[in-house]
Amino acid sequence: MKMQGITSKPTQAEKKRLKSLLSKKGRLREKQFLAEGVRLLEESLRHEFRPVRIYFSATLIGGRGQQLLDRFQENKIPIQELTARDIRRISGTESSQGLVGLFDIPERGPDDMRRGLYKKILLLDRVSDPGNAGALLRSALAFEFDLVFATEDTVELYNPKVVRSSVGAVFGIPVITGAPDDIAEFKRHQNCTIIVTDPRGGHIKAQLKKLKVKKSYILAIGSEAEGISSELRSLADLSIRIGHSDRVESLNAAVAGSILMKEIYDLTPRRKRQ
Repeated sequence: MKMQGITSKPTQAEKKRLKSLLSKKGRLREKQFLAEGVRLLEESLRHEFRPVRIYFSATLIGGRGQQLLDRFQENKIPIQELTARDIRRISGTESSQGLVGLFDIPERGPDDMRRGLYKKILLLDRVSDPGNAGALLRSALAFEFDLVFATEDTVELYNPKVVRSSVGAVFGIPVITGAPDDIAEFKRHQNCTIIVTDPRGGHIKAQLKKLKVKKSYILAIGSEAEGISSELRSLADLSIRIGHSDRVESLNAAVAGSILMKEIYDLTPRRKRQ
């Protein structure tokens, strides 16, 4: 396959660097992450999250992937060709679609929260399962949250499994990592409402009637095993119980969080579509 705009093939050192991005240590060091597959890369274009470079394998890419590659060329994104073996090594999946994007991790931190840009915040506290974290990112985007804040004990949100399970939502919503102290400071500055889940809390609909949706608020979703930390629970203004049958002990983090986000979404005036 010969295409215009393809630069020289990556060196061995570059291939090694790309493979290092499959680890948290490598991503934090390089401040970059990878996303594999047609669907994820389509979402990056949709949300105008520009890749640094696209890698493809001529023997693995399909028709839809070729069309996507053409779009990246039109957007003047650098493209490099790899062997099928090398693509599989950096993709982190058993059956690669032959397309991998390299992206910069946006430089955001707790200080950005204090600028007042974010009103609806999803807080993930010690959520360790990548599938749950990715699903919560997707629900946060679907239900018009402005930001996802992850505590330092939460799975890293640019982990390949989180990126995949978010189905590209990681490209559409800002994420920040920080400590409970950052949330406490944000609450002092913004006078926001903090909502937590609690089996002993009030009924979901009754409690959410107290929520002033036009002001800042944080919805905190805790660890699947331990729930919300005591440090964050002490900051809570509303404790909410999600009623369900006793056939199950509890709901997992992604399901509980998505139910709450939908309930809040239904209370919130819709944003004007472009």
